[in-house]
Amino acid sequence: MRSKWQDFWVMAEMEENAALRANDVIQEIPCEAVPEYAQSVDKMFKARNYQRPCIVFRETFALVARFSSYKLLLAVAVELGLDGYGGYINTTYLNAWLGIRQYLRSIDSYPCGKAGHMYVVLKALYGLEQFGRERNSELIQWFINLGFQGSLTEPCLYYRLDEKTIVYALLYVDDILVATNDKKYKEKLFEDLN
Repeated sequence: MRSKWQDFWVMAEMEENAALRANDVIQEIPCEAVPEYAQSVDKMFKARNYQRPCIVFRETFALVARFSSYKLLLAVAVELGLDGYGGYINTTYLNAWLGIRQYLRSIDSYPCGKAGHMYVVLKALYGLEQFGRERNSELIQWFINLGFQGSLTEPCLYYRLDEKTIVYALLYVDDILVATNDKKYKEKLFEDLN
């Protein structure tokens, strides 16, 4: 790589590879363990345009917040006297389980530990057509499990109203806007998301 940013990109790649390992995104398996119907793995990860609908993935649509939803949430926050916080959900895509298994041969920057082995991709990975939908489905379920309810009119807006705590959370891919009257709850929410 010939760039003044070379060190930055190498460090970013190392961090991403560490996140893949830490989150158990891919698992090394013997080539014999790959099902017969998945033998065309050579082409599957060269570029995402090799993925075939209904074989490699079924659905790709993922909800994202409209910008008018941000305006609405901020207006509600001002009206109710809530504090607003913005955040980034780190490695959000590496936490969503894939519905359909993907297979990947050893690559230079992420080699297999043994000869005759390859990887099975267990969780969403950048570049897969369906990764946005998989991530979105996981986040929706995560918020519901925490006791949040989804807005009927704003698909990426979630809220939780307790006796003393009001929390609104608006998602846009891997960014989040939270409006709440409980700073400690916000800190725990952000910690759990990352």
